[in-house]
Amino acid sequence: MGLFDRLFGRRVTLDPASLQRLEAWRAQPESSLSDAFATTRYVVVDVETTGLDLVRDRLIAIGACAVENGQVVMADSFEIVLRQDKTSTKDNILIHGIGGEAQRDGLEPAEALLDFLDFLGKSPLVAFHVTFDETMIKRA
Repeated sequence: MGLFDRLFGRRVTLDPASLQRLEAWRAQPESSLSDAFATTRYVVVDVETTGLDLVRDRLIAIGACAVENGQVVMADSFEIVLRQDKTSTKDNILIHGIGGEAQRDGLEPAEALLDFLDFLGKSPLVAFHVTFDETMIKRA
């Protein structure tokens, strides 16, 4: 495994349907942070990972919820587990609560991430640990 692969993970080749979904997301108009808060849909996001190492650990799950008109919209929420070839440690499972079976039965990572982009659209993201969450999502 080369340095690039260790730092950013292996590149994935998408099938034509998945590539079309990605291109459709990319073609959506960008939202502007200068738009009024009350008229903008924001997405609050959190991730679960196998640990806190940005290089070695993997993304396990993404959870997100929309905020519209300044209100959390629970009906507009998202939760997904990415399939893991190797489950996280017992101690890690105790922290995030996603067991080994759920990790092995998760969606293929590319499919899960495309589902997240579909939910997100081009809404601005809100996160507590922005750098960590963003890095783990981009690596995945």
